[in-house]
Amino acid sequence: MAESVATMVVGPLLSTVKEKASSYLLDQYKNRFVFRDKMKKKLCRILQAIEVLVAEMSAFDFKYQQQAPISMHWQQMDLVISDPKKIISRSRSQDTKNIVDTLFCQASNPNLTVVPIVGIGGLGKTTLAQLIYNEPEVQKHFELLIWVCVSDSFDVDSLARRIV
Repeated sequence: MAESVATMVVGPLLSTVKEKASSYLLDQYKNRFVFRDKMKKKLCRILQAIEVLVAEMSAFDFKYQQQAPISMHWQQMDLVISDPKKIISRSRSQDTKNIVDTLFCQASNPNLTVVPIVGIGGLGKTTLAQLIYNEPEVQKHFELLIWVCVSDSFDVDSLARRIV
């Protein structure tokens, strides 16, 4: 008797589970083909766009030239600048003095002070920062000095790790 009750309950339950599982697997299988077809269409559009760009390059007689990978060595701090006194006296003495004064005034402030140096590339922002960093008064005044370059990517976690 117990066997017949178990068969009556378990049989339909197994049948329902089998139908749901096979239906789910069939849907997943179909979705893979749909996804694959969509990917083929996206890739085809990209290839067509590239072909248009290549045709335009040819029309303007542009030549493709392989470039060497960019070295990240330029980001390392070099404490030696070719004759920094000339650079300061020529163009940045007042800027240097203003920033050094700001740093000294804020040194006793318990809140972190940031002095941004902003501008388009090539104006000498990094050079100015190096001059301030290497300024003898700054070297004497602050107990700890570090240099961290953040120009390429600003990731707070990696920046904090490099500072620590």
